[in-house]
Amino acid sequence: MRARLILIMALLLVAPASVLGEKTLKFAVIGDSGTGGDHQKLIAGQMLAFHRNLSWKFILMLGDNVYEDGDPKHFDKKFKDIYRKLNVPFHATLGNHDRRTARGRLQVEDDAFGYVGKQDEYEFHEGPQIDGKRLARFICLNSGAWNEQEDLSRREKSLDKRLSKSPDYHWNFVYFHHPIYSFAHSKSPLGLLIGRWGHGSSRKLRKVWEQRFIDGGID
Repeated sequence: MRARLILIMALLLVAPASVLGEKTLKFAVIGDSGTGGDHQKLIAGQMLAFHRNLSWKFILMLGDNVYEDGDPKHFDKKFKDIYRKLNVPFHATLGNHDRRTARGRLQVEDDAFGYVGKQDEYEFHEGPQIDGKRLARFICLNSGAWNEQEDLSRREKSLDKRLSKSPDYHWNFVYFHHPIYSFAHSKSPLGLLIGRWGHGSSRKLRKVWEQRFIDGGID
């Protein structure tokens, strides 16, 4: 799912002022980043400048972390070397390009990418404890595996169990590679003509996830 290298934003997560006062959680999100090219390096430089002012707690990676095929021989050149100066923990999810080599398993097992428990799906929580609840929880899903119905029953049970615990957190987020809502139309001449070239929304994943996320209190 190759797309332009993007730095989505430096996110400032703030619960209602009456609840948190000045307490915040700051993190960044990037996606389709692993080219190893000049644009990635330039954006990494901008990320470093932002981080010096904002002090991000961590960075989420939304997949296609190492082009073209997730080959571990490129882990240093297209990921570790580029972001080393940031000295911030990463938490990645797999993209379709990452899964081309050993279904992404070698990336999952590399500590630098931050797959908790060396699992392709995991969760972690961050932020202070407020009124008996942790500020935020982040759930990583392997959208490529769901698309291919890979070990689907186990994944569904695991996700449902995680979602049942949403009331324990002020904020609940999921992150994954394939968008279930997208401005892009398609990778077709029509998509190019109307300026909406790209993979578009994954209706298959939307069918499986949308109601789960709504019922499960995902923000």
